[in-house]
Amino acid sequence: MVQSSDPGRPAHREPSDLVASNGHGQLGNPALPADPLGLYALPSPGPTGKPFPISAVLRYKGTLLAGLLIVAIPTIISIWLLTVPQYRATAQVHVRPIIPRLVFDREGGPIPLYQSYFNTQVTIIRSPTVLQRALDQKDVQETRWYKQPAKPLIGSPLSPMERLSKDISVDPRGLTEVIDISMNAPVAQDAAIIVNAVLDQYIRTVRESSSRMEDTLYNELLDRYNSYRADIDGRQATVDRLHKDLGTANSDELVGQQRVHLDTLLAGLTDLDRDIAVAERQYQDLQPLAENGSAWAPASLPAEAVERYDNDLEWLRLYIETRKTQLELEVHQGQLGNAHPTMDRLHKQAELAETLLRERELQIDQQRLLMPGLPLLGTPAESASHPSPRRILENLGNQIRLMKYKRELLANQLTDEQKRFNDIFDSARTLARENEQIQFQRQIFEAVRTRLTEREMERNVPGSIEPLARAYASSEPYHDRRAIYSLMSILTGLAVGFGLGLLRASTTESIHEANDLPAISRTPFLGHLPLIRDRPDAGPVEDYPLLAECVRMIRTALLQRLAGRRGCPILITSAVPGEGKTTVAWTLARSLAQCGQNVLLVDADLRKAGLASHAVDPSRPGLVAALLGEIPDTDAVHPTDTPRLSLVPAGDVSKAELETLADGRFAALLETWSKRFDVVLLDSPPVLPVADARILARQADGTILIVREGTSRRSDVMEALACLRTAGAQVMGTIFIGSTGRSSYESNYYSHDGARGPGYAPAKV
Repeated sequence: MVQSSDPGRPAHREPSDLVASNGHGQLGNPALPADPLGLYALPSPGPTGKPFPISAVLRYKGTLLAGLLIVAIPTIISIWLLTVPQYRATAQVHVRPIIPRLVFDREGGPIPLYQSYFNTQVTIIRSPTVLQRALDQKDVQETRWYKQPAKPLIGSPLSPMERLSKDISVDPRGLTEVIDISMNAPVAQDAAIIVNAVLDQYIRTVRESSSRMEDTLYNELLDRYNSYRADIDGRQATVDRLHKDLGTANSDELVGQQRVHLDTLLAGLTDLDRDIAVAERQYQDLQPLAENGSAWAPASLPAEAVERYDNDLEWLRLYIETRKTQLELEVHQGQLGNAHPTMDRLHKQAELAETLLRERELQIDQQRLLMPGLPLLGTPAESASHPSPRRILENLGNQIRLMKYKRELLANQLTDEQKRFNDIFDSARTLARENEQIQFQRQIFEAVRTRLTEREMERNVPGSIEPLARAYASSEPYHDRRAIYSLMSILTGLAVGFGLGLLRASTTESIHEANDLPAISRTPFLGHLPLIRDRPDAGPVEDYPLLAECVRMIRTALLQRLAGRRGCPILITSAVPGEGKTTVAWTLARSLAQCGQNVLLVDADLRKAGLASHAVDPSRPGLVAALLGEIPDTDAVHPTDTPRLSLVPAGDVSKAELETLADGRFAALLETWSKRFDVVLLDSPPVLPVADARILARQADGTILIVREGTSRRSDVMEALACLRTAGAQVMGTIFIGSTGRSSYESNYYSHDGARGPGYAPAKV
């Protein structure tokens, strides 16, 4: 036995029991209190619901109904009072072709001429002329639509012309020759009268304008005929003059020939520029040699070659030839690129010159090896037939001047030819443009001439527009949407009510189900008990199988956490009064005793004792007398009707001295009882109103917090847990008392063992 340094806590645990564990064999957090029962293990599987399930919103049915009534009823009344049903009247116009040969092609399909004419009639029907004539009719002015226009909510009323232009609808039917004229009005007869008036005035307007259009169109066609003919004659004269200036009828061929000649001159000028560049580079290499004699070698020569071969004129000539080919190769490579065919030839020339130079060097080396004292065969004394460097330099300078003169002549010729090419190209382009315009003008001219002939043929053709069907008054409204709008209002009201319910569910402090338990409390969930409403307190708990089964589940979870340890004091409390902690303590104690545990239930609520009424006489001495030393601790324990279940009632609470709970006397009693019983359950006062529960929780091995549906609040539960942890209590978990959403299924499931008689009365939790 290890004595505890805390007089308010029993010291009867073995050293191994005082090691805090997290449920996985690991040492607990040093900041947490000792955990001999594994209370800080990972929480057992409990309810894991959504933050705001539908069931949480459906609790507030009054809010849902209020939102529905507030939104739907005024909206529906407004819809049926303000929404006026509209009646629709429709007339039909048939726009026939004038002459089939002019309007349809050989296959019988529509052509653009008729489609354009057809669309034009739609615009004429909606024109202000036709609409104003319809409004001027007497029968239209007698309609309700005309006399009683609807007043807009904002702005001044529209004029009759603006309202008719807005209300009238003219729609051509696809792939037909029919145009529909429609209108909606509150009175069916008014819509038919106005549509028929628009139809009549449209026919009248078209027939009046037909004769005027005939003369105007004929004169316009005649003027265009003469204008196009004069334009074609003038352009043809311009084309003839251009052919004469070019000297050929095919201007494209002449432009092509001139372009080829221009490209040839440009290529010759480019080649001449390359030759001049190579010659000038060669001249620069030879100029120092001519000035200083054979003892000097160009700066591009290697030092070893200058010492060994500078007196051999043949080697010097081959070296100059090699440099020349290399320069040509570099110049052409920058202008033509490696893929050009000329580059292959230049590469071969450079390789040949390099080979001849190396062979000459080999000959000089052999000669010096065989006859070291004799002069070289290629020295100036023995190679008089080779020209001197000065002579070579003079010839090269003359060649450069000659090539520059040729380049100047070639550049002048290229400039003249370019100017001539531009003149020929401009003339050819003008000629092509004139020919194109002449062809286009001739097409228009032929079309105008054909149309002029057709107009003469159409003078005696009858009218092509006639009414196909006149409008009539409809007996039913057109698209009466009041019912649809009313349904939308109801749905909107439901949505508003649901939103208000969701707002209340997300902001309420009340706890209605296990899912509402604060997740941030990190407290294990031991189980739930059904909430029995409107039932008298009578009969054992077994008479209500669902409640008994839920208690057995909690008992199993509790025994699993105790892990076979004996004499563990467990405190049962709640945040505030009225949450059912006493009933839970009694039913849990009975369930533990029924499964073979030796259980002691202590009524530690010295302010409002209530356990004694369950099994013993309230006048018997109990905890108060034991704390005051009036009776031995064994005399305070009383047996109950349940085997293996003993009870320590509170006794006469009027004599209770609350400070005795913390002075060590209660801890001594608790230690004595823990040795005699397997489980000691303590029914304590609530946590928040008084400090008793915090004092008792410190002396117990574990604390169970009771949470009740509709009574507990989130803030109270969180504050109670914080107070318990601050006092050093080890919270084993929470038990929720309330509806589970499965009562119907479980009631049917647990009723198979027999119907309950009329005297059935389960215990109320």
